[in-house]
Formats: sequence, structure tokens, C-alpha cells
Amino acid sequence: GRNLAVVSESYVNLSLNLGYHFNMIDAFVSDAREENHIYFRFLGGASNTDRRVRRALLVRDIMERLGFATRQSSDLVVARLRKLPRTATEERLRLIGRLIGFTRQLDALMDDEDTIARYAEAFFEGRPTPE
Repeated sequence: GRNLAVVSESYVNLSLNLGYHFNMIDAFVSDAREENHIYFRFLGGASNTDRRVRRALLVRDIMERLGFATRQSSDLVVARLRKLPRTATEERLRLIGRLIGFTRQLDALMDDEDTIARYAEAFFEGRPTPE
């Protein structure tokens, strides 16, 4: 297949092709705060470029609110986080998992710039959609 997971007690490297977008997570989590890191990559979609870019802006906004340093180019988002305590790092990984599910096929619904803020709020409120 198109998906790959390498998982141990402290490390995960996950490459997921979900529909037409690609996610990659590389993370190390331990009691040694200085060693903890998360690298996240998000790319692609089936919609036109404008909708894919809007979804990438949403992903970037959410990742930044979670404390990640981000870079974006078109529909590619790269986010990094380092040196958080174990529990905070684990919580960020859980939220990334939720984000991957939340944004699946969402590019098809990203009609205008206003959808970015509405979907970000829905994510942080734990709602599946902004309505």
C-alpha cells in the first residue's frame, strides 16, 4: 500500500495517503523533554488550488495555535514542535490525529476565506463541522 507506519514505545513515523492528501508524522516522545519532537507534513487534495490552499491555511492556523512553528507553500504545510514535556507532546500527537480526520475531504467545502476561521473554531470546540 500507500501507507506506512513505524512505531515503537517512544517513536512513530507515519506516512498516510488519505484520499488525495498526504500526511507525514515523525515524533519522539520520552520523559527527557529535550529529546521530544514532532514533525508534521500535510499536502494535497482533490479540489482546485484555491480550496486546497484554504485547507492548508486552516491546518497551518490550527498547528500554530497548538504551538508549532510552521511553514506553508501553496497546499503544503510543514509544522515542527520541540522540547515539550511528555504529556504535552502526547496531547499534541492526539490532536494531530484528530486534525487528520477532521480535514479529510474538507478542501471540497472551503468555498471562501471565511471558512478557515469557522472550521478552526469548530475544531477547537470539538465539533465535526462549523454548522
